[in-house]
Amino acid sequence: MIRWRSSCSLLTSCLARRHAPVALHSSSAQAAIVRGKTTTAGTSISSTIDFSDTKTSFQNKSTYELWRAFVLFKLFKYEKLVDKSEKLLGLLKSIVGDRLFTKVMKATIFGHFVAGETGEEVNSTLTRLESQGILPILAYSAEDDVTESETKSTSERDAATERACDNNLKNAIDCLNVVADASQYPFSATKITGLGHTSLLLLLSEVLVGSEKVFSLLADKPDMLEGVVTSDSFLRGTEKMKLGFKENEVEKLWKTLKTNSYDNKLNFFEWNDAFLTDGSDFYEVLAKHSPHELNLPLMSEEEKDQMKSVMRRMESLADVAQERGVRLMIDAEHTYYQPAIRHITVHRLMPKYNMQYPLLYNTQQCYLRSSFNDLLRDIAASEHYGYRFAIKTVRGAYVTLEKALALKKGYPDPIWGKKSETDSSYHRILNHVLERVGEGKASIMVATHNEATVHFALKKVNELGLNKTDSSVVFGQQYGMSDNLTCTLGSSGLMAYKYTPYGPVGEVLPYLIRRANENKGMLDGAVRERSLISRELKRRLMRKN
Repeated sequence: MIRWRSSCSLLTSCLARRHAPVALHSSSAQAAIVRGKTTTAGTSISSTIDFSDTKTSFQNKSTYELWRAFVLFKLFKYEKLVDKSEKLLGLLKSIVGDRLFTKVMKATIFGHFVAGETGEEVNSTLTRLESQGILPILAYSAEDDVTESETKSTSERDAATERACDNNLKNAIDCLNVVADASQYPFSATKITGLGHTSLLLLLSEVLVGSEKVFSLLADKPDMLEGVVTSDSFLRGTEKMKLGFKENEVEKLWKTLKTNSYDNKLNFFEWNDAFLTDGSDFYEVLAKHSPHELNLPLMSEEEKDQMKSVMRRMESLADVAQERGVRLMIDAEHTYYQPAIRHITVHRLMPKYNMQYPLLYNTQQCYLRSSFNDLLRDIAASEHYGYRFAIKTVRGAYVTLEKALALKKGYPDPIWGKKSETDSSYHRILNHVLERVGEGKASIMVATHNEATVHFALKKVNELGLNKTDSSVVFGQQYGMSDNLTCTLGSSGLMAYKYTPYGPVGEVLPYLIRRANENKGMLDGAVRERSLISRELKRRLMRKN
């Protein structure tokens, strides 16, 4: 039975990259290594998979569940209704009371999109999924972003934040243990914003963007993948910044930065490690005296300690995932957090945990104009540090918010302007990563509700000669959506997953409301979903007659 719990220094060695790989002791973790490798058994993937077979797609759905789904997707067409959903549900709760409200939610929206509230309900859902060949990505989905507390003093606010983060960590570890016990090939998902204060992650993102700007000014080439910082380019760059250093002071700073360099030059990854740890004195000088456009913020000692706590929580979670053999996906979030999320995942955690097999998966949002360049940088990081590259590809969920924020702040829209451009971006990234999978250098979860993209991926996998039992390529959809994709893929013997949230009704509903608002476009566009459900309902009616 699940035990429910209430949910509620960068410039120091706290983010030092150099880790020894963690030893694997448990049999489940050893088994995970095997699962992370390409298998030789199995058959090739059929290129004629039919995703319109409603009997296969909905074989485990009752007629009531199909009617419920049809009505919900019909209602999601109306954006104003989605916008007011929080107020409407609050009004309903005040009228009928907590107990009846919970029953109504479990019979409707909660029951459709959430695996359950109790351990028995969750286990029943996972068992039903696996009977159709569908595997779980389990996520404790209470709304766990840690934001500003309303307590009066700074110390009280910080203490409340730390308690909330620690509680979110306990929930995430519980989730790992639940899915490890329930599935042979388990995944779990987590959000870094639940394990660290959002303002801290925003600050770290600003630091990292500033570090990139400094590198472009000091390197022999401004390109982060091609440029290197040498003693000569370092001297020229500091002179251009007009920092007032004497030549012997510049030489001393350079010696401090190049401590871990073997050839008297630093590529971007070596620079980042050195600049944010060994070069902390240089960073502080630049933060105080560099041109305004660099925008290098300074962390207080308290913020450095909090950053250490973020890394401690993430490593504690990854340790449990490794011990239990559960692959862990790090969810993508808003663009202003992404530099910090990418840095923690790609540059700090993966070099420690992905050396032997792909334990951690970063998430790539393909609706971003920068997505392909971001991918190339992440792949370059995996080659530099020597770990197994693993990624989950998604289109992205924050279109409305990102566009509105760009307009408000006056910077270029980071999102592709047309759906066709996002589709092309997704397929370009998918093609590039699958090529690396074929070379034995990567693992991918193709997370999409787009049927054309699934066909694109299957065709490429066939071209590469991969087997359907190869866990280096898996597919994923949200629980309660695109059953025609997940169920058909699972029934065909491929590794198909459902992103499966769970938790108490009162704690998960805010999560559902927020996701509904973030995914209005996708929900409004669920015409294919409604059509297939309608067809299956008619088929069942005709069968009875």
